[in-house]
Amino acid sequence: MGLLDEFYAPDYSKLKRGQFRQDTPKMREYAANVPVDVMRGRLAGLLGMFGDVVNQPSSFMPVRAVQLAMQGVMGQDKYPDTEHFLKTLPLAPAENNPLGRVAGQAGAFVPLTPMEIAKAARLAGRGATEVGKFVAPKAGQLAENYMQRMGMMPSIVPVEGAGLLGDAAAVAKVPNINEAEVSGLLSPAMPVKPMAEVSPLGFYSAVEQQALNIPRKSGTGASFINDLMKGQDVKKSEIEAMGLDEFLQGKPNVTRQEVQDFIAGNRIDVQERQLGGAITEDPVGIAQRKAVFDKYEPQIQALYKEIDSFGYNTPREVTQSTDNRLRALQEMRDAEANAFYKIPEPTPTKYDRFQLPGGENYREILLTLPEKTPAIYPDFDTYFRAKYSDYANPNNFENPSYIMAQRDAKRNWDAMGGKIEIDDFSGNKVGLSTGNYQSSHFDEPNILAHMRVNDRIDADGKKMLLVEEVQSDWHQAGREKGYNTPEKRIAEQKKLDDLLIERQQLGERQKQLEELASPYTSQGKDAPRDILDEWNSVSNKLQRLQTEQNRLGRTFGDTGVPDAPFKDTWYQLALKRAIKEAVDKGYDRIGLTTGEQQAKRFDLSKQIDKIDYKRSSNNTFELGVVGKNGETVDLPKRFYTAEELPSVLGKEVAEKIIKGEGQGGGGRMTLSGLDLKIGGEGMKKYYDEIYPKFLDKYGKKYGASVGETEIKTGQRVQLFGVGKLKTGNEKVRYLDITPAMRDAVKKGIPLAAAENITTGLLA
Repeated sequence: MGLLDEFYAPDYSKLKRGQFRQDTPKMREYAANVPVDVMRGRLAGLLGMFGDVVNQPSSFMPVRAVQLAMQGVMGQDKYPDTEHFLKTLPLAPAENNPLGRVAGQAGAFVPLTPMEIAKAARLAGRGATEVGKFVAPKAGQLAENYMQRMGMMPSIVPVEGAGLLGDAAAVAKVPNINEAEVSGLLSPAMPVKPMAEVSPLGFYSAVEQQALNIPRKSGTGASFINDLMKGQDVKKSEIEAMGLDEFLQGKPNVTRQEVQDFIAGNRIDVQERQLGGAITEDPVGIAQRKAVFDKYEPQIQALYKEIDSFGYNTPREVTQSTDNRLRALQEMRDAEANAFYKIPEPTPTKYDRFQLPGGENYREILLTLPEKTPAIYPDFDTYFRAKYSDYANPNNFENPSYIMAQRDAKRNWDAMGGKIEIDDFSGNKVGLSTGNYQSSHFDEPNILAHMRVNDRIDADGKKMLLVEEVQSDWHQAGREKGYNTPEKRIAEQKKLDDLLIERQQLGERQKQLEELASPYTSQGKDAPRDILDEWNSVSNKLQRLQTEQNRLGRTFGDTGVPDAPFKDTWYQLALKRAIKEAVDKGYDRIGLTTGEQQAKRFDLSKQIDKIDYKRSSNNTFELGVVGKNGETVDLPKRFYTAEELPSVLGKEVAEKIIKGEGQGGGGRMTLSGLDLKIGGEGMKKYYDEIYPKFLDKYGKKYGASVGETEIKTGQRVQLFGVGKLKTGNEKVRYLDITPAMRDAVKKGIPLAAAENITTGLLA
């Protein structure tokens, strides 16, 4: 492996005017001198060390007195310092060689020994001719920021473990350079940490970042958990969401590589689906499509001319044949063009009516987790025991019911090819089904959070990405219904097991009581009162336990929504993604609507005239909705459970219906006017407190804070045939995208890092 292998290949397609490529004759010439420039800098640092100290101004009187005394002895006002020697020592880099200057400045910070000077002298001559086009990794890294600011070369990214001049073994593989000679000159004091992979959404795993840099090569599972938790931005919730805590639990010995491999295979894979938004076409792809269309155009035009020449007397089979040839040729053209490049089509949005007027480029951003495949029974015996538990006792193999149940189960098993999905009635024997979550608002599964955004120019003339809404249906449902976690399933199973044990004990006691009563009942007499009373009590308890066991069995694994990460920090994940979107697409700031605007937006009293409802015997609700103009509003269905009502009408109106509020008449109840008005207190809590507090805390690290501005929200009207915007403004909050924030976000955002926001409300 040569030194070139120490670098990640730069993307030359992104070079700007004035930048040079790394591999050019001029850059090879400069790079060849890097070892000399670095050693020259190190010598300058050693010779100038005294001057650096003495020349440093100090207001501390004792130090200042010593400086003046030394200057008096030496007879000079200023002593030669590192900068002086960098300019005056022989072999100075040319003025137009920024790499040499930066390499020399980098070398000036590193201590030098006489032995190293001798070695450097021997290596310098050979290095100038043998290193050639290679750039020392650490010098490249130290020079990187300067070179990028000057627009002179792309980023050079050194790999792990490179010292000041690179890896000794790698350098030694350049012809005529010996590894032993080089190793003494290479400083391992400045290692480059390996970085965790950054996702297309701009997130990286802090757990993975820490795992890549743990010095421990092997140890117990607990010791690795300890090491991981010491990492910057590492959160326990991310470790648990990966399942890493379970993987390491109780392991007496595990290697660092095993930990890293597990993390790589079990990252929290947050994905994105965007509805709406401007479509950007690839000009290269469009050109390829045009070339295909141009190729087919003469043949297609010839067929059109042939069709135009047909008259009334042209046989039908001739016209049909020509039409078929034309259609086949067009289909062939389209298929070939699509193979090169398919023009993207905008995905329709669902809730564009719920935004402040005056925005452009509206889109809905859905942050999702990958869809889980259904869990299936591993084999027939497991399936039979789970689905036919009343008959699956091997002791019943001669029982006709057992034989019939097994025959029925085998028929189902064979019909499905041995692939039967585990449903929620299977108990705890083999686990649960997919664990996917379906929101009532979008068709896509497993949406962790969604945002609705558009583009604005605010009153300050800033380009703003306005966040109209941030919400998590999944975690809102989790707060209301709970999460179907492994711990919860274990607790449910314990309840079932305890019920079974109690039923068995009561069953045995019932038999004992019947034996005690037998001498009396066998003679046609009543058993003593105490025996009868206890038997009745035990019988009633058994009946209640049976009912409870049946209920728990029916709902096992279906009590709550599937478990998911970011329970309390989903909004932070979403807003960080909004900031990344703003950075990537050149916005000046992000904006956020207020709680009052949210409450007005979803106030049913402004959208419909009345809702009438009727509670049915099966405890569902039949709904009828009338619009502002007296029209009937179509709903997806007529009957809704109490759990479904909030997703259709909102939480506050749903609660009124469940409580039976409204005006009665004709067997139905009606909500209208003020009955439909909602306070939106929950929305105000989020949009006026939780979200702004997070943005403010996040922004302070980069010199930004949350402020207020105005945006135009007038309605667009036609005036003399030209669209104009009526005056009308709304206040919104904003956070500026500062240069420091932009730089940090481009490097990657820790996925699970969370700000501690105290609000008194679970987020």
